[in-house]
Amino acid sequence: MRTRKFFPFLLSVVLLTVWTSCTRSPQPAPVPVSKAEVAAGPLYTSYNLWYEKPTDLYSVNYQVGGIIPAGTAVTSVRAGLSRRRLQTVTFTTGDGGTYTIHFDPKYHGPLNFGRFVDRLFMSKDFAALTLGFSRAEMESVRQARAEPGIRKEAVVVTYGYPPEHQTQSLSRNIWFYWQNRFVKRAVYFEKDRFIRED
Repeated sequence: MRTRKFFPFLLSVVLLTVWTSCTRSPQPAPVPVSKAEVAAGPLYTSYNLWYEKPTDLYSVNYQVGGIIPAGTAVTSVRAGLSRRRLQTVTFTTGDGGTYTIHFDPKYHGPLNFGRFVDRLFMSKDFAALTLGFSRAEMESVRQARAEPGIRKEAVVVTYGYPPEHQTQSLSRNIWFYWQNRFVKRAVYFEKDRFIRED
């Protein structure tokens, strides 16, 4: 009789333990096969990154909210998985802020997570990253707003890489970015120079 009363209690404890272990977020592990793992020195952001919540940046780089400027020093770079089973990269900036970017492969065509992380960080600080940039290009990066006449490489540092599902090649004359989840923006080039966006 005692065993019958104890069995439902034991079963509920086991089920609760299994349920909580399934809902817990996995701890991030070191980023595999990337600059973050092999770099001998400090790492910096390769382009401007936008965020509304530090825990929820997206690889599409929705251009709304606060900005982590290009050339920002980062530490503690690590990979993990989100609750939605998306690969994530988490890093800390010099001011102590911790940010997590969710990588959704459906927006990146052939680009894999390791390559995404390699493009996200580099060993060049802001001065080295913008070496050879014109005054207008430097201002575009600092203001996070492209100025007419700047080169494509300056647009990449200003806005980031356009998501590959809509812009399959940087050699194209029209790139697509997202202002938010619902608003897409076209960026136009002529002879590899930015002319306008809408």
